Amino acid sequence: MSQQMEQTRVTNNLTESTLWMSGSREDEKRPPHPEWNGKRVRFPHRPEVYLIDRGYRRHIPDIETYNNLFRDETGIEDMDINTIPEDTPLSRDACLARVAGTAPVYLVDRGVKRHILTPSVMDRYHFSWRRVQNVPRTVLDPIPAGPAIG
Repeated sequence: MSQQMEQTRVTNNLTESTLWMSGSREDEKRPPHPEWNGKRVRFPHRPEVYLIDRGYRRHIPDIETYNNLFRDETGIEDMDINTIPEDTPLSRDACLARVAGTAPVYLVDRGVKRHILTPSVMDRYHFSWRRVQNVPRTVLDPIPAGPAIG
């Protein structure tokens, strides 16, 4: 992917109409499950895949978004996910990014960048190191920071 296309994808996240910082909870009755953070889950015999993030399930809207973030489809768990409250879906152009030449990696989603704290967290979430986009500091720095992923 060209640097200009990478910059466009990250910039599109910055201009996302919904700024996701705390998330709008659709179902406050069910407790979150932070112990499942990083799992990718789906209902049995259903194609829709969700990421467990901050204890909530977040729909991954399409295969392109999935491929922007994750290594492959291994490890997706079939389970009754009705017990996991649903949160805002990932944005269609969610991506992994870092300032070129630096180590910190961020999930850029819904106009917010969230620091992925360690390589083991990258692995737990099954994020793909090959999908991390190197972008100029002028693109990533202006994006507001959200809660870290750890």
